[in-house]
Amino acid sequence: MTKKKIEELLGRKFAIEAQTKGLYAEADQIESQLIAAVQAADGGCLKLGQGRALSVRDNFVDREGRPTNKTFKTACVKRFELVLA
Repeated sequence: MTKKKIEELLGRKFAIEAQTKGLYAEADQIESQLIAAVQAADGGCLKLGQGRALSVRDNFVDREGRPTNKTFKTACVKRFELVLA
């Protein structure tokens, strides 16, 4: 691979990373708005139609509803996670 091709690929890689960082930031803002809306809804669940509902899972509460200090997942863990069922 030539130096010119390497420079070209590096430039493309950095451009893609910059674009995706902006998209992740926007997605995080949208997710925060949705989590707030679901938590404010009666019963903590929004009915969306077609038998679907949106709820919020707290990843730091165990099955008995007690706070927990650890959670195990394969990647980054957010405290609140949207669940579409």
